[in-house]
Amino acid sequence: MNTEILSDALDLLEDRHIEAGFKPPKARRYRRYAVAAACLALLILAAVSLPPMVRSFTGSRADGEGGAGTLPGDMLPQLNVGGRLYYWDGMARVVPGFAETALPDGYTEYGPFTAVPESEEPGESQLRAGFDATGTIYTSEETPETVYVLMTTGWFEDQYVRFVSSELTA
Repeated sequence: MNTEILSDALDLLEDRHIEAGFKPPKARRYRRYAVAAACLALLILAAVSLPPMVRSFTGSRADGEGGAGTLPGDMLPQLNVGGRLYYWDGMARVVPGFAETALPDGYTEYGPFTAVPESEEPGESQLRAGFDATGTIYTSEETPETVYVLMTTGWFEDQYVRFVSSELTA
């Protein structure tokens, strides 16, 4: 193909087709909105999936002092087992500070517990906390300073929670 034939072919093209080739493509605004909507959806999902009541507790709480966060009611839950006071020490180490998926070896069922209000001292097999909870206490003769509770609350269900006693660890 020589330049003369090419020139004749270009002359046959209508101007509107040539101008369309020089125009920048229309901006796809929907992409910006789609990305913003996806980010917003992720934020909403995170807010719903991780209720503010769940906190990451690390280290021993046998002294009764709060840790990195507080639970509902702004107090560290206390559990009375066999006349000893045990304090919330966290949950499983699947994700540090959250819930255990299985009971450690050597623990046997002690019995159910009942929840009492923050204003009351916990009696035998009673949990004093700023939230409602139900569950079963598990103890071990080998490690009497630690008890586990298979607990259900308003924000998690059937998770093992560790409680430790300052009376036995001092």
